[in-house]
Amino acid sequence: MIPANAMAVDTREFARTLTYARQAGPAEVLEDLQTLREIDAHSESKVALWGTVKTVCVVAAIAATALGLMVHVAIGLGAALVFVVGALVAHQRKRVHARLDIENRRYEMTQNVVRLLAADMAPDAGLAVHIDFCAADALHKRSDSETVGPWDVERFRDPWLSLAGRFVDGTRYRVRFSHELQKRSRWKRSASGKRKYKSKRKSKNVAAIELRPKASKYPHLPSLARALDDAVQLPEYAELAHAELDGDRITLKALVRDGWREDGLRASHVIAMMLLSGYQVLNTAKAMGRRGHAA
Repeated sequence: MIPANAMAVDTREFARTLTYARQAGPAEVLEDLQTLREIDAHSESKVALWGTVKTVCVVAAIAATALGLMVHVAIGLGAALVFVVGALVAHQRKRVHARLDIENRRYEMTQNVVRLLAADMAPDAGLAVHIDFCAADALHKRSDSETVGPWDVERFRDPWLSLAGRFVDGTRYRVRFSHELQKRSRWKRSASGKRKYKSKRKSKNVAAIELRPKASKYPHLPSLARALDDAVQLPEYAELAHAELDGDRITLKALVRDGWREDGLRASHVIAMMLLSGYQVLNTAKAMGRRGHAA
């Protein structure tokens, strides 16, 4: 049974789509994310429980079969059949709960980023959130496939997080995070003539931010396009992939190396540094405006 307080999220719809989407205040979003955490914890415990039941039933079926062959075939096989049915039921229940056994770091990282954004938002400001909890290699996320030499290659693009809102100074922002995955597989024949299956995975994570300030506040912003790259400061586990200042819009993208910590602290730190870098350019533009007025 899903915990009672989990009903703040439509669990039936979430189980069907594995997607959370809402426009609300940061406090309400954080409450929903806590609900998703509780749903996940509940599902994890049920998956473990039914996995144990399945294992016990399989072992018991084997033992009953062996005992029946030694003592009484009909009784032994009858008991074994009961345990086999139990194992099948346990397997099905485990699959049902595994559907909601979602990736922890997706909601944990989002919680970190929402708290970060909320610190510079008005109390009544809205936040548009979209989180996709489907697996990175879900079929609908496959972008292309090809054969490279002996390898069958599949590529997947998983833009799983999008956050959009407005800071207290009126600047509109959008934060995105995506996972890009490449799967390679092949059959190889060994020296003994046996066929052996081999597979490889390569992946990368991409963090992106977009800032759109009020043009009237930063009239000198377009002149700072060349200064944007120099303003970006990132931690050692991230690499700037793209920086653009187009009119009044700042766009930054960074690669976050695999191995980022389970709770997403590294990724949320990268996003924080990207936002600070963007605001460094905005503050420079504002200072230029002040000097212009003073002159």
